[in-house]
Amino acid sequence: MRSTARFVLPAALLATLLILSVMVMPARATVYGPIPVGTWPFDEIFLGWHVKGTITVSSVQFGGLLLDVSFTGTNPGGSAPVGLLELKSYLTMTTSLGTMTSLTFKLYYTDADLAAAGIDEATLQMYKWDGVTWAVLSTTLGSDSDGKYMQATVTTLSTFEGMGTCCWRGAPVGGLVEPVNKLGVFAPYLALFGVMAAVAIVAVKPWKREA
Repeated sequence: MRSTARFVLPAALLATLLILSVMVMPARATVYGPIPVGTWPFDEIFLGWHVKGTITVSSVQFGGLLLDVSFTGTNPGGSAPVGLLELKSYLTMTTSLGTMTSLTFKLYYTDADLAAAGIDEATLQMYKWDGVTWAVLSTTLGSDSDGKYMQATVTTLSTFEGMGTCCWRGAPVGGLVEPVNKLGVFAPYLALFGVMAAVAIVAVKPWKREA
């Protein structure tokens, strides 16, 4: 029994350390390159995270520019601005051995991501860590065959993240949402009021005649 315990404990400890390392350490995905001068696409999926876009390279060294793409679930910058909630899918991109003119990218998300973060989709925007604070980017929300995404164009790279305000309401359940017909809602009550008023008038008239 003792010999078995000696093997089980280290195995459990190792499994725990592996889980913690995935949660805490950056999940480095891919280094693209060498990328020559021009505009080139990239597409990276890693552990459920997905980004794709195009990078425009104006100059290179030693054969081509290198684009480093990595994801992590741990905020590598400062705290989110007051009142904002985070999707917690931090995308970090850097370049070396060349000069980038611009980069346009789509960072994908799901309804489950919004629900977990408690974010109202209508308020979702892309933010960039500038070394001091999270700066909001001009963001376009859309969807394609890969799913829903936030899109932005930048000329310098850093860490990017989707943020928004509370609260996620989810998709409508069943049927179409139509505007309320106020007259239709109050019509039965108006009709009942009219009948009551008519009865009251009929009841009062004989009393007046008898008087």
